[in-house]
Amino acid sequence: MKPLIMLLSLLVIAVFFTGCTPPCTTTTQYKTEYVDTQEVEEYRTPLKYEIVGKPTSDGSFEGINYIRIGKVSVKNTDSETGEFVVSQTIDTLKDQPVTKETRKTIKAGETLMFDEKFDVEMGEDIDYSYKVTPESIIKTRTVTKQKPVTIAYNQTICS
Repeated sequence: MKPLIMLLSLLVIAVFFTGCTPPCTTTTQYKTEYVDTQEVEEYRTPLKYEIVGKPTSDGSFEGINYIRIGKVSVKNTDSETGEFVVSQTIDTLKDQPVTKETRKTIKAGETLMFDEKFDVEMGEDIDYSYKVTPESIIKTRTVTKQKPVTIAYNQTICS
């Protein structure tokens, strides 16, 4: 048993002094990680607005015709100037609904009146409605997104 231990000891010493090293292999490994990045993106949004007061459809005579005037007051509460479309409809029991549309550009903070005249019969029951359609504008915002990043590293294994 002693000769075997001596032989192994000599082998270890010989390897150490001769610089012999066991064979090694190096492999490249890849790993994907995700990192946060800040990006500016565009998006569409309608202009903000509010209706000022109560929309009305008051009647009056113009010559021999009885006229209903629909009035809607719109305030642009956004920080951008833009176009607003107001559709006003008068619906009677006798006739088909009549819709009229007005387009106006309203500056930021400004209020404008949209009015339309409708020829109706006096005393006729009517249903008055309106719809406001603001322009869609392009705005920007900063968002955080995760981007993949591939990292390469070497791994050496000696046997």
